[in-house]
Amino acid sequence: DTLEEFDLLQAIAVPFADPSTQYFVTGFDGFPAFGFKVGASIKHPYRLFLPEKFFRVFSIMIALKPDTASPMFAFAVTNPLENIIQLGVGFTPADPGRTNVSLYYTDGERHMTSQTIASFLVPQFVDTWSRLAFSVTEEDIQLWYNCELYSDVLVKRVPLQLVFDSASTLYIGQAGGIFKGEFE
Repeated sequence: DTLEEFDLLQAIAVPFADPSTQYFVTGFDGFPAFGFKVGASIKHPYRLFLPEKFFRVFSIMIALKPDTASPMFAFAVTNPLENIIQLGVGFTPADPGRTNVSLYYTDGERHMTSQTIASFLVPQFVDTWSRLAFSVTEEDIQLWYNCELYSDVLVKRVPLQLVFDSASTLYIGQAGGIFKGEFE
């Protein structure tokens, strides 16, 4: 088997389409990173950046520093009606000082609503650079938080391999107009 890598940050056009909502910040180790404000609109046909048939076993890595504890999405692939998140990562405030990190994984042919396949409670990381990584196998999902295994859950995924609709949309920093939660 060969490993394939897809960098969703390539969906962000530079120079920025709207410099008032998209900008550069200083990230880990002083390297540049992307910053977003409410109103940033980064959306593309998913097939420009992802395969039609998603992988049975995969990892998602995210480095982020949110400015607020409000609900938000790192990214999402939505169905053509934009009312189901087929694949995505979202964040919502939880207990004081904690954040709920959710991995969405939905077969649009089987489900009428977005399905959260795994959720993890982590320490709140507002105004703090953090690294999150999901490792998804056929039996379990691990969350790595700041490079340490934080938690894992056993899952039964149906289907084991997502097939995106040809008209699905990739959003960066949000999940479209129906789902509230723009990254900032």
